[in-house]
Amino acid sequence: MRTSNPYMARYAFLLPALAAAVGLTLSATSGCTGTIGGAPGEGGSGADNSSGSSSEGAGASSSIDLKGYFETNVEPLMMSGCDVCHKANGSSSYYFMAPAPDSGAIYDTVRNWNAFVIKDWERSRLLVHSTRGGPHTGTPIEDVEGLRDHLETWLKAESDAMEASVPDPAIPLVGPFAVRVAGAFNAVRFDTYLGDTYLGIGLTFTAAVNDANELVLENITVNTTTTLGVELSNPQVQVFQAGKGATIPANPYGGYSRTVLAGDSEPFEPSSVAIPNYTNGMQIGILFGSLKPSTDVGGTDCVEQALFESAALGQIQTNCATAACHGGNASTASVVMNLVNPQGDPEKTCRIIKARTDKVTPANSQIFRNSDPAGGANHPFNFNGDAAMFEQFRTAVLPWVEAEAAASP
Repeated sequence: MRTSNPYMARYAFLLPALAAAVGLTLSATSGCTGTIGGAPGEGGSGADNSSGSSSEGAGASSSIDLKGYFETNVEPLMMSGCDVCHKANGSSSYYFMAPAPDSGAIYDTVRNWNAFVIKDWERSRLLVHSTRGGPHTGTPIEDVEGLRDHLETWLKAESDAMEASVPDPAIPLVGPFAVRVAGAFNAVRFDTYLGDTYLGIGLTFTAAVNDANELVLENITVNTTTTLGVELSNPQVQVFQAGKGATIPANPYGGYSRTVLAGDSEPFEPSSVAIPNYTNGMQIGILFGSLKPSTDVGGTDCVEQALFESAALGQIQTNCATAACHGGNASTASVVMNLVNPQGDPEKTCRIIKARTDKVTPANSQIFRNSDPAGGANHPFNFNGDAAMFEQFRTAVLPWVEAEAAASP
């Protein structure tokens, strides 16, 4: 049984890439709109930023009672400024103000939310995304008296009590990360754990717990960027306890190797795996036997180019290629899926979107699963929770996806 311990090998000051928060929104409408959820791939529901819930954090120490300070000073102010949109079943669909199911504490939900509590605390999404003038279109934290000051005090204390892994390309481990279950779509970025050498490379999958209490990952797919691919071999699915990973029994990927060219996406073979003995909050990772970036370019032209331009291109332009999303300003988003000028080069745009489609089940394509308000994905944009807007998008784009899937080899 192979084990890995990313913390011992990755101690250092946290590199900026680990804490980078990508703020992506569509154009604002009104009311409780905008996004504050985690960016794609920053862990299934956040990279492991464990800090403990008291003054005795995981490794260092804090001068305050972390949970007590949050519940006394931060939570009441967040209830005033954030709760109406972000409570359970709130209007935004990012329910970080919902009590944690196991403890009943809002503290646990907020602390474990993607990119909120991080080692580089000044880059917490709570501070950089929700600020006045930032991409969040709801109540800015400055409008709630005292909230920013108390957030900064609490986030810094959490950071002081935290041992955080540092991206290290010499250790081919993607993880550990928590997983969103109940059929949710998960996206995990390699560069979170391996640094900018793998900027934009990611894994996507759906996850659910079956009757045998197994965590089942399905449709595990490697996604590249338009300029960067990856060569990989012998991935080992690992379960982490106390920061130490152990490969699952009967790991199905021994001997598996693949080069995924820039511009392509390819599923693992097999594309699903069952992880036994699921527990709530379980963290997993993928330890590769070997891993290295590739600049060889793939991507295939669309067969149904004319249909793409007539049916899908306008929707892609409106919903995906805005300046705040994949259209340029959010640099990491445009690295992952470069839609800076979709109308100017529709053939290139079609190739990029085609790589995010599912030829077997077109309706399950990543471009739909990532943004479906009901899907629970950790993508920062989900049509602001508006199911009708999402359905309009899917209805317009799906005929092209289906036609392309039928026509492509």
